[in-house]
Amino acid sequence: MAHRPARKPLAPRTATALRSLGPVPPSPPAALACARQARAREAMGNQRWEVVGGADKGGIVVRAGRELTSQQLPQKLETAALVEQLERIGDRVHYRLLEGQGPEEGWVSVRLKDKPLLEPRPSNGQAA
Repeated sequence: MAHRPARKPLAPRTATALRSLGPVPPSPPAALACARQARAREAMGNQRWEVVGGADKGGIVVRAGRELTSQQLPQKLETAALVEQLERIGDRVHYRLLEGQGPEEGWVSVRLKDKPLLEPRPSNGQAA
């Protein structure tokens, strides 16, 4: 059996050496989450929605908060109303009323099960 010479131990990485490598890139899941959040913020600005659901029920339910358990407002958002998205979390949209009848502001669902309640509409300056 041949004798191998002993290897020198690797020099420990110092804080200075690590800093010279630059910032650590985010992990893939974190990077994806950051990208999703950026797209959501970008799309959030002027996204408009038309109410297409609730024709047979006098409109769609509007709630005071984003949770489905939050207080239901007394007035519904009527079918064909046009709203501007202020915030979107999942399938819930915080809106401001632009045209039509209903509460001036509130939270609504984009869909109920497989039935759409809101459909996107182009904003000013956007192609259809």
